[in-house]
Amino acid sequence: GQPRDRNPHLSFAFFDSESLVLEIVRLPYDNRTAAEKIRKAGLPAFLADRRFKSLVYENHPYGRSPSERSVKRILRSDLTAFHSRRIIASGATLTAAGDVSLEELKALSERYFGNWRNPTGQRQLGVVAQLPDSSALPPLPALTIEIIDRPDSPTSLIEAGHLSVSRDHPDYLVITVINHVLGGGFLSRLNANLREGHSWSYGAYSYIA
Repeated sequence: GQPRDRNPHLSFAFFDSESLVLEIVRLPYDNRTAAEKIRKAGLPAFLADRRFKSLVYENHPYGRSPSERSVKRILRSDLTAFHSRRIIASGATLTAAGDVSLEELKALSERYFGNWRNPTGQRQLGVVAQLPDSSALPPLPALTIEIIDRPDSPTSLIEAGHLSVSRDHPDYLVITVINHVLGGGFLSRLNANLREGHSWSYGAYSYIA
């Protein structure tokens, strides 16, 4: 066949990124300074999402989010133990899209992941937790407006939504595709209008949970 017209910069970045993927997947996170910054950040997006879930789902498991108290109790040893127990070779799937051939991808995968093995004595992840029964969700609340006062916050975030169809609904995949056009990505209509067209926001998105 005809040789491909490859972009050397993007291709170079792709091949370099393989080693970064290796570090992310196979090595426990060890940047304590960055981790502490994340712990203390209290980012507006997280605060808004946590409050939104508690309003919509109330005491249902879907409404649970980390709290300052629970995060402070997490030790690095907890994270490394979780990594060694759950981030293992069994069931792992490597997906790639871009200017790379199947042969090149196989060679890179063998180079970086060929010797990846499960921890001694562990062959699978075990029992997968069952999702809570969505029929047990609380009824829709009346219109509620909540404001989280965060003095000196460099950014603000507005989040709005309500209960929708469950993931086993026959139209769930159709709704997901429609949502991708509306607000599911950077090129979606919402972001194109509010960010690119009017410069009213860093980004505007929608999602189906």
